[in-house]
Amino acid sequence: MTDSYGISVAKYDMKIKKLLQDIANDEEIKIKQYIDLKEFLPKCSERYKKDIILLLDERKLYLQYKIQDKERQIEALLKVLDYLNTLEKNKQCKSHIQEILDKITELQNEITMLRTII
Repeated sequence: MTDSYGISVAKYDMKIKKLLQDIANDEEIKIKQYIDLKEFLPKCSERYKKDIILLLDERKLYLQYKIQDKERQIEALLKVLDYLNTLEKNKQCKSHIQEILDKITELQNEITMLRTII
């Protein structure tokens, strides 16, 4: 028996939610690994330094990519914000503007945190 359309959509929503959670967890893990490797580097033996430096470079490249990605998100949100500012201001429009401003602030905080880590 085939699932109804609503059940099918709910299943896909759950898969998407799990996928997004996995991505967020992966990002947290990579940030923690970078911090741990950075702290461990001065303490490790010469034998492992080269490997640790390679891992650090990989994680740093990933973090730099995340910074660029968040900067692009801010640019896109600023374009949307600019568009919303040209529209007639009603209650819903002001609500959207505030949501976008909050998201921009959140992204800027994440960028600052990532730059501090690097």
